[in-house]
Amino acid sequence: MKTVSIRDIARHLNLSITTVSRALDGYPDVSNRTRVRILETAAEMGYVPNQAARQLRRKKTDAIGYVLSSYHARFNDPTIADTLSGLADEAAVHGVDLIVSIASPNSDQESAIFKRLSRSQKVDGVILGRIRKEDWRVQFLHDEAMPFVAFDHSNDAVDYPALEGSYEYMLPRIITHLKSEGYQRLAFIGGDADSVFHINRLEGFKEGLEANQLAYYPELVFTGNYASSAGYETTLQLLKNQPRPDAIVCISDETAFGVLHALREKKVKAGSEIGVTGFGGTAESTYSDPPLTTVDIPIYQLARQAVATLMSVIRKKKEIVIPEVPEPVLVIRQSSIKGAT
Repeated sequence: MKTVSIRDIARHLNLSITTVSRALDGYPDVSNRTRVRILETAAEMGYVPNQAARQLRRKKTDAIGYVLSSYHARFNDPTIADTLSGLADEAAVHGVDLIVSIASPNSDQESAIFKRLSRSQKVDGVILGRIRKEDWRVQFLHDEAMPFVAFDHSNDAVDYPALEGSYEYMLPRIITHLKSEGYQRLAFIGGDADSVFHINRLEGFKEGLEANQLAYYPELVFTGNYASSAGYETTLQLLKNQPRPDAIVCISDETAFGVLHALREKKVKAGSEIGVTGFGGTAESTYSDPPLTTVDIPIYQLARQAVATLMSVIRKKKEIVIPEVPEPVLVIRQSSIKGAT
C-alpha cells in the first residue's frame, strides 16, 4: 500500500506543499477554513505524519527527560513509581514522550547523561528531582539554554521554575504529635547530606523540637539514601545507644519501612516502645506492620504539575503559572501511638 505524503495531499487540493505542511503542524497563519479542508482530506487519504521529519521542521523532539538521581536502581520504590506515573501521564496529555534515565548523584555517568540529552537534542526540556544545595545540573542546563523545571530551589544564582516539594513545614506537626503521645528523645534519619530535601526537612525537625521544648541530640541525626536499607541499618545502630531514642522520624516512607523491619527483628514494638513516622503517604504505609504514621504528599499530582509547568516553559508562554496542588496531610497510625499494641 502506497504511503500518502504531504505532496499527495497538496496535489489533491491544488495547494502548495508549504500550506499543507503548516496546516498539519498547527501554524496560525493558515485560515481555519483551509486548515479544516486539509485535515479532513489528510484523514480521508490515510495520511500518517513522518514524526522524524515533523520534528526536524519544527526543531522539536516532542520528548522530555527525567534523570533519577539515585545510588540504587529503585524503580520499585513507591515514591519513585508515583512520580514516574505522574510524569508519564501528563506527558501523554501534552503529546510528548518521557525519557527516563538513572545515575548516581555527581557521577561521571550523570554528567554524560545530561550532556547527551542536551547536546544531542534528544529532549525539549528536563524535569530535575532531588535538588542539591549547590547543583551543577542547574547551572549546566541554564548555560545550555535547555528548559527545565525542578521540585525545589538550589542555592545557585539561577532563576528557574520550582515546585518547592520539601514540605518541611510538616515536620513541626509530626513533632507536636509525637510529644502529645509522650515521646521525648527523638532521632532523625534523613537523606543525602547535600540534598535540599534533607536540609529543609532537618531544619523543620529542629524547628519542631524547639517549638515543643524538646532537646535536640546531634548524635541521633543521620543521613541516608532514602532506601529501606538506610532505615534498617541505622535503627540497628540506634538500638545500641544508651539511652536509646523513643521515637524515630524518617525522611521517607521507604526509610521508615526499614526502621519497622529492624524493630521487629529485635523484638522492639513500634509505637508502644519506639514511635516511627515516615514522609510521603505511599499506599504501602497503610499496610505496613504496624500501619505507618506519615505525611500524605500528593506526589502523583506534583509530578503532573511539573510536566505541565515545563511544557509552558518549552512553549514560551509569557507567564508561567504553577498551579496549586492539594496540601499534604499528617496521617496518624499505630506506629506512633504509645498505647498501640
